[in-house]
Parts: sequence; structure tokens; C-alpha cells
Amino acid sequence: MPTFTSQHERFEKLMQERVQEILLVSSSYDYFTLEEDGRLNEALLVEYQQLHLTHTPRLAHVTTAEEALDLLRERTFDLVVTMVRVGEMDVHVFGRLVKEIRPQLPVVLLAYNTRELALFREGEGIDRVFVWSGDARILLAIFKLFEDLKNVEDDTRNGDVQVLILVEDSPRFYSIYLPILFHELMKQTRTLMAEGINLHHKLLRMRARAKILLATTMEEAQELLDHYSNYMLGVISDAGFPRDGHHDMDAGPELIKQVRAYQPHLPIMLQSSRLEYGRVAEDLQVSFLYKDQPQLLKDLRHFMRVNLGFGDFIFTLPDGNEVGRAADLESMIGLLGNIPVASLKLHAQRNDFSNWFRARTEFELARILRPRTIDEFQGWEEVRAYLIETLQTFQKEGRRGGVADFSRQGFDSDSSFVRIGQGSLGGKGRGLAFFNSLLPSLDLNQRFPDTDIFIPKSATIGTAVFDEFTEANDLMEVAFGEASDDGIAQAFLAAEIPTSILDDLRTIVREWECPLAVRSSSLLEDSQHQPFAGVYNTYMLANDHPDPEVRLDLLTQAIKLVYASTYYSASKAYIAATPNRVEEEKMAVVIQQLVGQTHGEHFYPTFAGVARSYNFYPIGDILPEEGIIAVALGLGRTVVDGGKCLRFSPAHPQRLFQFTSVEETLANSQRQFWALKLNGNGEAGPEAGSKAGTDGPGASPQGPTLDPAPVASLRHLDLSVAEDDGQLYTLGSVYDPNSDAIYDGTSRAGPRLVTFAGVLKHDSFPLADILQYLLEVGQGGFSGPVELEFAVELDPVLKLRRLAFLQIRPLIAEAVDMEVDLTDIGQLKPLCRSPQTMGNGIIDDIHDIVYVHPDRLDRKNTAEVATLIDHLNSQLVEEGRPYLLIGPGRWGSADPWLGIPVMWGQISGARTIVECDLADYRVTPSQGTHFFQNIVSFGVGYLTVNQGAGEIDWAWLDSQEPLSEEGPVRHLRLERQVRILLDGRTGLSAILKPDDDDASG
Repeated sequence: MPTFTSQHERFEKLMQERVQEILLVSSSYDYFTLEEDGRLNEALLVEYQQLHLTHTPRLAHVTTAEEALDLLRERTFDLVVTMVRVGEMDVHVFGRLVKEIRPQLPVVLLAYNTRELALFREGEGIDRVFVWSGDARILLAIFKLFEDLKNVEDDTRNGDVQVLILVEDSPRFYSIYLPILFHELMKQTRTLMAEGINLHHKLLRMRARAKILLATTMEEAQELLDHYSNYMLGVISDAGFPRDGHHDMDAGPELIKQVRAYQPHLPIMLQSSRLEYGRVAEDLQVSFLYKDQPQLLKDLRHFMRVNLGFGDFIFTLPDGNEVGRAADLESMIGLLGNIPVASLKLHAQRNDFSNWFRARTEFELARILRPRTIDEFQGWEEVRAYLIETLQTFQKEGRRGGVADFSRQGFDSDSSFVRIGQGSLGGKGRGLAFFNSLLPSLDLNQRFPDTDIFIPKSATIGTAVFDEFTEANDLMEVAFGEASDDGIAQAFLAAEIPTSILDDLRTIVREWECPLAVRSSSLLEDSQHQPFAGVYNTYMLANDHPDPEVRLDLLTQAIKLVYASTYYSASKAYIAATPNRVEEEKMAVVIQQLVGQTHGEHFYPTFAGVARSYNFYPIGDILPEEGIIAVALGLGRTVVDGGKCLRFSPAHPQRLFQFTSVEETLANSQRQFWALKLNGNGEAGPEAGSKAGTDGPGASPQGPTLDPAPVASLRHLDLSVAEDDGQLYTLGSVYDPNSDAIYDGTSRAGPRLVTFAGVLKHDSFPLADILQYLLEVGQGGFSGPVELEFAVELDPVLKLRRLAFLQIRPLIAEAVDMEVDLTDIGQLKPLCRSPQTMGNGIIDDIHDIVYVHPDRLDRKNTAEVATLIDHLNSQLVEEGRPYLLIGPGRWGSADPWLGIPVMWGQISGARTIVECDLADYRVTPSQGTHFFQNIVSFGVGYLTVNQGAGEIDWAWLDSQEPLSEEGPVRHLRLERQVRILLDGRTGLSAILKPDDDDASG
């Protein structure tokens, strides 16, 4: 009789090498973003418990390369992960210095985008480059990849461990694939645990999960095949990758033929961005993945799940019929209250509950449940109650840090920040959570004793709920199809909100009896490299209907419409202009209590605004580093949409360049403000009834329907309303036409103006000091410029002084890394010159110009002009022709009388934008928050030409034969290029005509 070696003993030998000590080099904010409020460490802990390892990885975090090198001289690490921002030192220099200290230590660069990838590649001290697109699981994938590499040789030999080989040379794509592959493999491994003989065996099997190995060249792939041909689980290969030092588009098919020689029936997938390789895959009898298809990741998951499988907890009756299934602890709690006693009895007697929790690495919960016996309870209903209570207690005790998981039973209406559902917090959520974690250490009460500085109570719905919502309602076809924005909105409104969060939302509307903001918070939003500012929708709800079910209905509709905005045409156009894919985007939602006071039928703060730590348009001797603040009476929509507001530097709060004369003050002072409409049905739009059609959970067909337009619940009010409400007192001034003078306060008769005199001149509120401090804190945490939004409540009668911190995002400031000499431009007569410029460098290859002459623009028709430009933009983007855009007023203004009200997606192909005065009105440059962020983050040149400051050669433009002309919009196509020179150091710029370009050499 043959003697068999115990499989237990074989498994004990697996995973002997560990990636245990990890050095992470990044800014404080980068670390917080990756760590996601402690959840990265928690995820690592769970993964390594599943592998039955005694030590979990330890992350040592430093913020500069110098600190990292000092630490490397003192301690031993298994892996170095570095972001691009490592202080003053170039990251490749840092990598080389690491190798001098520890020659065998792997160094991984985690880049933000393809722009960084172009600058930072493998080699020169960097072993691998990965791309982070908002999902912290990429770090887990990196750790596991290098750990698998350490163990694969011994584990295949000692334990017959299987190997999945990924052949892909694009860091962007293998950074997308690896987290999915590891995630699906862990699911598959959990299903195998049911085959274990006992608990010890089940835990040990986790060590035997398949290894994932990455190859980026034919030589690397062939070496892996030679070593592990007998252990391969499958191969996923790109069609083209380097071979013999050159990129070979047929390397993938050749590799597959070699694999087939080893394993004729091995699951293989060929992937490519060229459709013709689908036929090649068919000939090779392998699966095909088209990289440019909208549902790339879904198809990859499908391939993995079909081959590897996954498992939920399935509640069954003794006859085998299924009565429910739980995917996580939350759904388990929900099902336990309703499953038949026969099913409860079956699973309890078999210890299925404790076994399932052990499989999910909830070891402490399994330890508590397993010893209990049926004899200890009065009956099966008592067993049911015990299980629910134990699971809920476990959930409650598992909360930690500043972001607590939402619990209906243990919900505290005073909780400042809670998470509903799983997944990422998204950009806005991360920023809020990050600043929330800093607040306790800032001693704000000591610095500003008479002011309450706080973050409004917020609940973030994680991105996993978005996935569940879109998948369960089969919305991808309409989302990626040809449906209009309104069609997408109606499809999403008709869908059902996941029941897993419905009761959570019901608790929110019952406990938070105040107006609410429902804000988008996508993975890509407010990120370091691409802020996606203003791309998605925010809805403000009165939340004051007497029926809480109606309030719930309106809240769920707002969430659905935020989800829908992910796929609106403007959103798709925006993403198309970035290196990202629409399918990569995941939407979290922040539900936040609105800051302000009720005034009759309206709700609004005294004022709100935006503060930036860097000023792109410094005036006089004010320095760019001294920052800029924009404030407006009422809701902050006035500021973010580029309406009339007051701008000042926090370092010089009394120097108001907009108000240097009576004429300037009258022209630039705010005359209207935004407020939220109250009284029950305020959320319903004027034609909302015709759009009803929702049913199912979270929908009430007989209740009011939310208008998809985000402004439908808002009102634009005159200053007289604010004065009647007592909110103009500290902000207002009066113009006396008799003396042609402006007087602070509102005690005189005369036209009212918003000057913030009481705040900035008479120190009724320390606004500048508070914001200057918060900007310093934010900039330190983000290791770069930041932009934050705030709202203020002032009430002298109630002695109310409150500043609410609403959100924070990185402010993209392009590095000035190219010297542009404009000293000789004065000898030419360029097409355009400007002393107010954003951007730096030389922009070539512009043959198309789209422009609107101010003398031909009728301001009442600016919306129609926006439509014409949108059409031209679509054509030029489709043809791949970047263009120069010139026109009067503020591009992207929410006020059509101040400029052409385009959305960003309508001018997304413009490589450089020029603004000039309207024919009858001088406007200040566009600084609406969303438009401004897009200009900077896309690296678009932006020039401002005002009377006496710069010039445009309109005669030359008008003398050119147009390719097309409609209304005031002319499209020129030049045979020879124009050249755009931007000097980021001085703010000077010039656009050269083809002849000027020749003369300039």
C-alpha cells in the first residue's frame, strides 16, 4: 500500500517568505488616500490572517526621500513603494540611492497618470511602475505580486500550487488587471476551503492559493513557462509586447502557441486594443478581450469567475431548496431575521455559520460562535436573536477611526462621519475624512475661541453600492449606449436602490431633520492628477416634507441622479479627454447636512466660498503663494459657477482690487444670491409630475419627483431678501448717488452692495485668519496647493459664529519646467498677447481656430452660441485636431450675460483658450472653481486680454477665409500652424501667426 504524505504537512511549508516590512514614501495626503482611514492596514491584516501567517505586513511611512534613505540605513525592508512626490529629490535619483544601500531591495513607483508614466519608467533604480487610479487595492496587489514572486519556486515544488501568468507591458493596464485578478482568486480559494477536512486544514488551504506572476516581455514570459509549465492555472496575454528588445504585435499569439504545446486545454485569454486580434483568438481557440470596449473589466471578471468561481453563504432548507444568500456580514444580519426555522436549524447544527466566518477571516466571531450549543437556548427563536445580536455587536466593536460604518441600531445622530455600504469613499469623501482626522489635533478652539469650526455631519455611500445598483438593475446598456442625458436619468430613476442600504437611508432622513446636500464623490473626483471638478451633479434637498417616506423617496432619487450623471454626455466627453476610461469610474455619494439658517421659505448660509492656497492671478505686489479667497452671500454656487463674488488674498484682506473705485464697485458687486427653497415639495421641478415612473424600494410614485436639473430646488434671490432676513448687515454697503460714494453698513437709503465690509474692514469675523490657517494645514497634508470650500453662519442676535469646512481637493499647479523667452516678441505683431496667463511651455501643431468676435455677439444669444461651439468641438475632437478658442466674456460662466455658458465637455478639444472683454462690458477672468480646475488639470493654455492689458489682432482673424461660419462663430483652418508661447514665470504669453513664427525663428 502506498504511503501518502499528509497534505497538511505540505501546506505547512507554503508561504515561507513574506513581504513583511514595507517602506512607503509619499506625501501625507497620498498616504491617507491609499490608507483610506485605516482600511488598508485592516485589509492587510485580514488577508494575512487568511494565509495563517503570524505576522502581518508593517507599513513604515515617510514623506521625503531623505527620510526614507535614513531609515533604510537603520532598518531592513522587503519592499519600497514610492510616489512621484518625495520632496526635493527626483524619484529616479531616490531609486538609485536605494539600490546603493540595498542592491536587492525592490523599488516600486506608484504613478498617478499617463503623464507621469511618460516621465518615469522602469530602470534607473525603479523595478516596476504601477498606476493608481483611486482604488487602494492596487497596493495589496503589489504586495501580493512580490510576495508570490518570493514563494512561487518553493510553493509549486512543495505544494503543487497553481500559477496564473499575466503577460502585459502597459503599467496602466496591468495596474487595472492585478487587483481584479487577486480579488477573484481569493474568492475562488474560499470556495475550495469547503473541501477541507477540519478547521486547521481549511485555514492552511489559504496558503495554497494560486500565485499570480507578471511578465512584460516575451523573454520573461518564456522563462515563467519553462519553470512552471506543470503548474499553470491559466494565461492572460496581451497581443503585442517587447520581444528581443522591440515591440512585437504578434508576440502574444506566438506565446499562446508555445503554451498550447505545454497545456492543450489550459484556459487562455488574448487581449488587445485592436479588434482584428479577435479573429486570431478564435483561430487559436482562446478567449478574447478587447481593451477599448466599454465593459472591459466586467468581461475580465466574467472570464475569471467562469474559470475560478466564487461563493456566498447560501441558506437552504433540508431538501436543498435555496431560501436566501448572504454576500457579507450586513446581508447575513438582514437574512437571519427572516429565514425559516428549518434553515436556521440546519446551518446551526452543522456549524455552517462559524465555518463561513472563518473563511471570511472573521476569526474572533467564529471563535465566539463555535463553542455554543443548542442546549444553551430556550428555543430556535432565541438562537436567531443571539446570532443577530452577536453579529451586530461584532459590527459595532469593529468600528474604529474617524469614519464609522453605519449601523441603524447603533446610529448616533451626532456621528460626524459615517460610511454606508462597502467600497471607496471617493474623492470628496476622502478629502472630508482626511480633514476630519486632522481636526482634533488643530486646537481650533484655542486659536479661534469665539468661532465654531466644524465639518457638517456626513454619510458616504461607498462605491460598492454603485456597482450593486448598476449591475442589479442592468443599467450598463443604457449607460454606455446612445441614450440622451434625460433618457439615462429616467432609466436610473426607474431603477431600484439596493435594499441593503434602504433602511440606512430611512434612518438618515428620520434622524437628520434638516436640509441635505447629496454630492458626487467618484473615485477620480478631487484626485491629485485630475480633479474632475464639477463634472458630476450635486442635489440640495429641503428634507422637510412631513412624511419621512417621501423624504426617503426624494433622497433616493437624488442618489440615483448622481449615479446617472456618471454617464451623461458631458461626463463621458470629459473622461474621453483624460487617460481614464468611463468604465473605471465608480461613484460614491456624500450625504451632508447643509449649513445655514431657515429664513421663511428659504435656507442659506450668511456667505460661502472657495479658498485656494495658490493664486494664479496675483495683482500688484501680492504673491501667488499668499493664496486667494472668493466669497459670496448665500450658497456657494455663485462662486463655483463663476458668478459675481468678492476675491481677496487672506494675507491682505483689506486690499480689494475689484473695488478700487466707485465705478468698479458698482460693476463688480454681487446683486443676487442662491438659496434653497423650503416647504415640503420644493424639490419637485415645474414639470416633475410628467417624469414620474419610479416604483419599487425607495420610490413613491405618488410623491413628488425630483427634477434632474440640480438648480431646480434653488432660487436666485435679490439682496432685498437677504436684508429682510438680517443677513446683509455685516456684508453690505450702500451707494449714495448724491455724493457718488459708498458707505459701509446698510443704515442709509440707497442701492445695496455686497462688499463684506463688516468682515474684512471691521473684523466682525476672523475669516481671513481662519482660512489662511486651514489652507496652511491642507497644503501641508497634501504636500501641494489645495482648494477648500466653506460656509459661514453669522447671527449677532444669537451670537452665532460658525465656519463649516465642506470639502477639500488638491489644486493642480503645473510645474514651470520649460523656459520660454518672450523678450523679442515686441518686435512682432502677434495674433494675441497677454500679461495674464496660465500654463507654461510651447504649444505647436494648432491649425484650427474657433473664435467669436465681441462686436458680433448678442449677449442674449450666448446659449445658442454655446451650442454652435459644442458642435464644432465634437467634430474637431473626433478628427483629432486640437484648436485655439477665442471669445468674449467668461467661458463657462453660469451667467449667460457674462460670457458663453459652455460646459467643459463642449470645449474639451481646445488646447488654448483666450478670453477678452465683451463689446460693452469688461469682465474679470474666469475663476469659477470647476472651470478653473479643469483648465489647470488638463494643461490648457489660458490667456486673458482686457482693455489696456494685451491685444488680439481681430483684423487678421477676420481677413482669413473661414472653413465654416455660423452666426458669430467662425472656424478657421490654416495651412500652417500657429505657435503658442506661455511663460509661467512672468504670466506673459503670445500666440504667433504663421508669418510671425518664421520671423521668430
